[in-house]
Amino acid sequence: MTQSKKQIADRKYYLKNKEKHNKQCKEYYQKHKEEKNIYQNDYRTKRRIECKEYLGGKCVGCGVTENLQFDHIDRNLKEYDVSKRFSNSFAYLKPELDKCQLLCKQCHQIKSQINHDHDKLSEGYRVTNVSRIDDKIVVTLEKGECN
Repeated sequence: MTQSKKQIADRKYYLKNKEKHNKQCKEYYQKHKEEKNIYQNDYRTKRRIECKEYLGGKCVGCGVTENLQFDHIDRNLKEYDVSKRFSNSFAYLKPELDKCQLLCKQCHQIKSQINHDHDKLSEGYRVTNVSRIDDKIVVTLEKGECN
C-alpha cells in the first residue's frame, strides 16, 4: 500500500511534534472529561431501559418492576454478561437478550440457589411464577428454549 504525500507529511509532522500532540490530547480530554462521562452514562442508561423493555419490563417470577436483573435461562449458552455491555448497540445485545429473562433480585437469588445447591436443577428452565405461601416460597419452572 502506497501512502500519499499528505499522509507521509502528516506522519512526519506527528513524529516531530509527538509531545506537543500528546499534551494537546491530554488537555482536551481533561477539559471535556465531565461532559464525555455524562454522555456515556446517559447512553448506557437509555440502553439499559431499552433492554429491560425488550424483555417485558417486569420480573417473570413475581411481576415487580424494581431491582430487575438479567438472568440467562441456560448459563451454558451465555456468551457475555449483558449488564456489562450497555455501551454496545442494541443490535449487538439482542441475540444475548434472547437467551435471558428479567428477574427481580429476590427471584434471581432463588433461581441461583436452586442451580448451585441442586446440581444445576433449574438450568435451561424459565421461571414462570414465584409465590409466597406462609413461610414457603414456591417457584414454578418451565422448560423453555432460548429464542
